[in-house]
Formats: sequence, C-alpha cells, structure tokens
Amino acid sequence: MTFTGRRVYPFEVEKSDVTITDIAHALGMQVRYNGHVSRLYTVGEHCIRISDALFRDTGDHTLALMGLLHDAGECYTGDFIRPVKNSLHEVEQVLKAAEDRNERAIMDRFHIAHWMERYKATIKDYDRRIIVDEKAALFGPDKPWDWDLVPLGVPIIGYSRKGGYDWDPERVTEEYMARFLDHSNRGLQS
Repeated sequence: MTFTGRRVYPFEVEKSDVTITDIAHALGMQVRYNGHVSRLYTVGEHCIRISDALFRDTGDHTLALMGLLHDAGECYTGDFIRPVKNSLHEVEQVLKAAEDRNERAIMDRFHIAHWMERYKATIKDYDRRIIVDEKAALFGPDKPWDWDLVPLGVPIIGYSRKGGYDWDPERVTEEYMARFLDHSNRGLQS
C-alpha cells in the first residue's frame, strides 16, 4: 500500500497507480547507498540535485522534469544499490524489466514517455557524475573510488541534527513537489 493508500504491485505498476504525492513522499523517505553515508541523504534529494543541474545547464524544463523523475520507480520497488544489481545476475534481468515497465508507466502518467529516448543518455550521464559530488560530501576524500568522472558541481546537503544539515525527509518532499509543479507547468513543449 502506498502513502496515499493505493494498492500497487511493485513489479507491475500501471499508469493509473502513479501519483506525484506517493513518489515525492517515498523518495523523500528512502536513503541512498543503503544508509552507509555520514548523514541522511535521500533518493529524493539525489533526484532534485540532478534535476537542478540539468536545468542549470540547459534551461530545459522537460529535461529537468525527467531528471527529477528518473528514479521515481524506486518509490514502488525501493533502491537496489549497484553492487546488489551487479552481483545478482539471475535477478538483474527481472529487476531491469520491472524498472523499465515502472518507468514507462510513470513517464506515461506525466505525458513525457515520448521524450525518454531523446534524454535517456543525458540523464544517465548526470546520474553517474553526481556520484562524485555525493562521494565527496557523504563519504569523504579518504574513501577512494575508481571512477574518473567530472562532478556535477551540485550541493549535497542531506540531514543531520548535529551537523546543521537541514534537508530532512519533509523538506525533501516539499522541494520535490515544488520542482515537479514548476517544471511540469513550464515544460512539456512538443
């Protein structure tokens, strides 16, 4: 059951199942990197940062909206971290098929499915590059990763009462909704 009370089958999401309220709330509550970070950092904030970077670099509201929604399917399936996906070869194809189905239902729901192929490579590039920003902010410079990527140059804030980081789940949900409304109202030009 979702936050708004809908009964959804996580591997068979239908367009009619999708609400932005469920997406924003769930992604605002889900922690990235399975919680192995220095402070709370959510999938919702991750999506906001990618969306903001895409809009900063292109001025394209539709691209920014797609960046915001790029992990929206995780509100139904949860966030499977890359090492898990890469290690479970038998399950990887099932997960990928479900992610693709769910992504399509979400993009159809918000009338942006026809933009998917055009923007998919750009969003994937930003999704990989943000990891450099996240690593520096959440893991520290003494934790080397073997990735040679240019960072997006976005703030990674997260939440910690002691550290003064103020992007708690409630704020993430509010910020996510605000960006969704802004980009969906001003984007989607054919």
